[in-house]
Amino acid sequence: IKACLDTGHCTYAMGMFYDWCYDRLSAQERQQVRDALLTKGIDPILSEVDKYPPDTNGYAVLTTGATVAAIAVRPEEPSAGAALATCVEKIRTSLGRGGKDGGAFEGPMYGTYLLDSFAIAFDALTSAQVEHTLFEHPYLATMSRYCLGLLSPDTHQIPNFSDGSPGVGFLRLMQVLAQRGSTEAAYYLEQAGGLKVSGIYDLVRFDEAKLNPVRPAWNPSSVFVDIGYASLRDGYNAKAPSLFCKSGPLSNNIGH
Repeated sequence: IKACLDTGHCTYAMGMFYDWCYDRLSAQERQQVRDALLTKGIDPILSEVDKYPPDTNGYAVLTTGATVAAIAVRPEEPSAGAALATCVEKIRTSLGRGGKDGGAFEGPMYGTYLLDSFAIAFDALTSAQVEHTLFEHPYLATMSRYCLGLLSPDTHQIPNFSDGSPGVGFLRLMQVLAQRGSTEAAYYLEQAGGLKVSGIYDLVRFDEAKLNPVRPAWNPSSVFVDIGYASLRDGYNAKAPSLFCKSGPLSNNIGH
């Protein structure tokens, strides 16, 4: 394998560095970074990423790396536009592998690794004003119900379905959705302790003033038939018992 998780993480980190620090680099340094992003990042990623199933975190990290790098070098590298278009379609392919009625097959832990990686790509696309329709995908459209439906009302964590442990999931993705105006995503962040800026990335990219948490009118009891998850809750009552079930999927052979 010529491109792995390391490749994806390093590529999007270097893409951010090139974008954020562009004015502090010499022409020679810019060329050096651009060449590295192309030859060590974008090119090997796009030639190797399809060796990973599209619904895995490896695919998401690699595709995100190529997406951010392509956006960063696109004004100066003619080939980056085509690479970016390829990345957008690969993201769409991955989203299409989620549950038909929402949710991540690999569970909240690896599902977070997948979707919070893509959240960096979504944010880069938004920042660069790239036109796309990814936010209209049913997978993203159902994430607020998935996250709130599976959120334990007293611990404010998601059960340890699949390979993982109870914890807070999907914070970066939900930040992106909340920044786009989703009051439900912002409410989830409020419940899960994710409203505050944490670290340089959030400080640079996110505006807390845009977050407007509003508790949804719908009952959070939810069922996601395709992935086999269900929750039974007494509304948003933190003092009542809650029941979370996993049964299936019956036909999809998933990892983790």
